[in-house]
Amino acid sequence: MGVYVGSGVGGIHTFYAESKKLLENGMGMVSPLFIPMMISNIAAGNIAISHKAEGPCLPVVTACATGTHSIGEAYRAIKHGYADAIIAGGTEASITPLAVGGFGNAKALSRSLDPLSASIPFDKRRQGFVIGEGAGVLILEEYEH
Repeated sequence: MGVYVGSGVGGIHTFYAESKKLLENGMGMVSPLFIPMMISNIAAGNIAISHKAEGPCLPVVTACATGTHSIGEAYRAIKHGYADAIIAGGTEASITPLAVGGFGNAKALSRSLDPLSASIPFDKRRQGFVIGEGAGVLILEEYEH
C-alpha cells in the first residue's frame, strides 16, 4: 500500500503561529517541531505510518491541482506496477490571516458576497476563488487486487 496525499500550501497554520511566536518572543519560543509540522509531506507520512503503508509515499504539491494530481500519479504508479493499492488525494487548511491577506492582495479571492456568483470557476464572469478547507481521499487498487 502506498500513500500519495498532498497539500497545496502545507502547514500554513503552523507557519503563521510559529512566525508570531518568533516575532513576539524570539527564536527560543519557536517549537522544535515547527519544521516537521509545517512541511507539505507530513500528511502523507503520517498516513503511511498510521496505516503501516510501506509502499511508495509521494506527497504531490501542485497548488489547487494537488488532490487531482495525486490521484493521477497514484493511477500511473499502479498501472506501471509500483504498488497494488494507493491512498490518494489532497488536504488543505489554509484559512489564516496570512493566506487570506496573500490571496486577497493578489486579487485572487472572489469579491462577491452572493454565494451564487462567488464560486463560478469555469464561468467567464468569474473574478476569483472562494477560499475553503477540507480533504478528499480515495483508495485506488489494481483491478485484480
